[in-house]
Amino acid sequence: RDEIGTHSENHRLLGGQPLDVQRRRLALTQVHLRDLLGAPVAGLRPPEEQFDAATMAAWLEAGGTYVFGANNSRAAAPELLQVGSDTIVLLGRANVDDFDAASLASRGSLDEIVKEYLGEYQKVRALGGLYLLSYHSQLLARPELVPALARIARRVRADTAVWLVTAREVVDWWRDRSAVTIRAARLDSHTLRVDVRNRGTDTVSALVARVTLDDGERASGAARVLKSEPGMLRFLVRRLRPGAERTFRFTLSSR
Repeated sequence: RDEIGTHSENHRLLGGQPLDVQRRRLALTQVHLRDLLGAPVAGLRPPEEQFDAATMAAWLEAGGTYVFGANNSRAAAPELLQVGSDTIVLLGRANVDDFDAASLASRGSLDEIVKEYLGEYQKVRALGGLYLLSYHSQLLARPELVPALARIARRVRADTAVWLVTAREVVDWWRDRSAVTIRAARLDSHTLRVDVRNRGTDTVSALVARVTLDDGERASGAARVLKSEPGMLRFLVRRLRPGAERTFRFTLSSR
């Protein structure tokens, strides 16, 4: 699968420009893309990943739903940001860009590039975050560097424990996820009740609920309990329809 987004109509900075200027520019890029594709696009990667509140507001007005940009490595997962009475999803890059790879390439080592990228991938994976393999045609996609890019892509694709999707699918799932609430309560010293509710308008599938336990505790129950670190309960919620609430009970014991 693939997806097309926009990098603006002329690659000049958006962040810092007046709101009316950003409105005109982002509306124009949607006109161009609609002419080419027959439909507007959802994603914006601002030039140099620089954006501000005006950029997000203007992109929402233009029909966009998410921005891919720098978040100073604040989070490895997507963020749902409030913009006026609406929201936009920020896909923040918490790993290296290929400007870093270009520096490694200047020393003539494809192995170093692969090592750097895969190390960043493992970091984001360990955090349970979103890994964005970001590169430019004039940098990591240069003919002499394509072998490194291919090795990185093949290694990531071979990891069967990750979800390979388009950015738009990530954004749709993240919005649906944000509408799910979890409430946990101890009924007695050995019984834990967890209520999971979907306040949204779409069915949510394959949710993983996380509940913090006391030190040394473990939980078992009818739900599928997933492997987790000590002091944590993780279990699978296979499907939750709009407005639905499900209750799960777990038996607690000491390790």
